[in-house]
Amino acid sequence: MVHSGGTSTDSSVPYDGNTSVPQIGAPNEVSKSFISLYTLAALAAVTAVNTPIYITLALRVGDVAPDGKTTTFSLLSGLGMLCATFCTPLFGALSDRTRSRFGRRAPWIALGLVGTVIGAVIMGAADSLFGLVVGWLLLSSFSPATVSPLFAVVTDRVPEHQQGLLSGFAGASNMLAMVVGSIIVAMVPHSGFLQVVAPAIFAVVVVTAFLLAFPDRSVPKQATEPARSWSVRGVISKLYFNPKDSPDLSWLLLCLFILTLGNAFGSTYTVYFAEFHLGVGPDDIATVVALSMSAACLPSLLFSPLAGWLADRTGRHRPILISGIIISAIGMLLVVATRDLSVYYLGSVVNGIGFSITAGITLAYTIATISDRDNGGRDIGFMNISLSLPLTLAPFIAPLFLYMGSTSGENYVNLYIAGAILTLAATPITFLIRRT
Repeated sequence: MVHSGGTSTDSSVPYDGNTSVPQIGAPNEVSKSFISLYTLAALAAVTAVNTPIYITLALRVGDVAPDGKTTTFSLLSGLGMLCATFCTPLFGALSDRTRSRFGRRAPWIALGLVGTVIGAVIMGAADSLFGLVVGWLLLSSFSPATVSPLFAVVTDRVPEHQQGLLSGFAGASNMLAMVVGSIIVAMVPHSGFLQVVAPAIFAVVVVTAFLLAFPDRSVPKQATEPARSWSVRGVISKLYFNPKDSPDLSWLLLCLFILTLGNAFGSTYTVYFAEFHLGVGPDDIATVVALSMSAACLPSLLFSPLAGWLADRTGRHRPILISGIIISAIGMLLVVATRDLSVYYLGSVVNGIGFSITAGITLAYTIATISDRDNGGRDIGFMNISLSLPLTLAPFIAPLFLYMGSTSGENYVNLYIAGAILTLAATPITFLIRRT
């Protein structure tokens, strides 16, 4: 079939090895409107994923299973992470092999939106733990179908000299998603249903607007996988990742995992740190936590795009990543330097600046280290895992430091220092990455 753009497409999703599909060489420069709407789409998609993880899952567990809610929440978080760990690279790999009149990524992004909304509706309407589990597992399984292919759009459609800027805006979206999710939840304080569903609807509206405004009907020249890739065995085999085949990407993923884990030691225990270390009372705890989160996230509006822009201008990623790592670690040390709230906020800002820089360069550096662009969606899925898995592991590792020298398990100074050291430990790994 020939569309108005003059390109030939195949109406089926799997590529059969014979049907003509439109192909492109280097992507054309994208417009400001593309950048703006893509940034909003990334923000909305991540908000739909992160709001349940950090806020509404805990609220709904408290509603339907108040007895033992802490244990239940931990178990559900772990189950959700298991689903996401498998589905994130899976949907990325499936989108890599897709050929359709709607493009490579759009069919899976749309499927992810539908699954996310269905899961959110079931979660929000659940009046039993069983219903909540079903909804949560659906949301955890299908939301990666939106996020991984959406990030992979940058590899397909954005030229190299603009990938840093898009990476910067995507990094800012990742950090601001928590703030946006908190605002949405606060707007409907008396409706557990809307608190869960509204972020998903937000994602549907904005991401769909992006897909309609900028349809993708082309595939790279090298993306010509034969039909056998669509067998179950063929698809599963594509999930196998051999570090020896992509050493640069492997070292980068390890670097991202370590620095994210170090930062997670602080971000996971913000409430308890303010309560036990800073001595903040129950009446002020919400305000202090909100201010510290804002102080950490708002710098991303400037520093994440700036980091990406610098990468585009200089063609180098490593120095920018290292600077972000060092600044982030300094911020964590400032946080525990005194019990003064003003110093605590200053440390949060410095840590936020550093983490904004690393977030702003992450996607661009990942794309630069991908050795086979045919597997771009899959490899970006692995990038997402390296950024999300530490958030699940942090609560299990942190007690090793919380109980060090403390029988009560409240040694938050140890925890933050350990987080800073772990963050800095990512620095030498960057020198093992050949692509600078």
